[in-house]
Amino acid sequence: MKNLPRSLVVNFNSPELGYLARALAEAGRLSRYVRPYANQDRWWERAAASVPVLGRTYSRTLGRRRIDDPRVATLTREAGVLADFGLAALGRSRGVPGWLRRSGGARLERSVRRRVASAAAALAGDADCVVAYIGFGLSKRCGRAGPAEPS
Repeated sequence: MKNLPRSLVVNFNSPELGYLARALAEAGRLSRYVRPYANQDRWWERAAASVPVLGRTYSRTLGRRRIDDPRVATLTREAGVLADFGLAALGRSRGVPGWLRRSGGARLERSVRRRVASAAAALAGDADCVVAYIGFGLSKRCGRAGPAEPS
């Protein structure tokens, strides 16, 4: 596996890309792992999980995005976390009208995607290979470009 290129993995919500990041980290070939929020068992995540009502919701939703491998955790760069939290909260807000949930959710998702793609673009120069979730690759204009259209 030492012949593998040093790879940057860019994820949104694909378990398979998480598995790839772990395998590359085990082989010493993971350059960085860029994704929205990831539960890394930080003090505030443990505190959120222990709050009676909030804890159950957190554990069933964002808390499931756990990174157990310390090598992967060290190489993880989270981006768009606030918008990601907003997207998760909005998606579970039953009191919010459906049209507002859909339009607000779409805006928040675009924000998360832009932030993850921008963070990945800043780190891509340190990798030989980039493996990205669909729609997360940036076009060659990288200045103000958003996510490239899938090909």
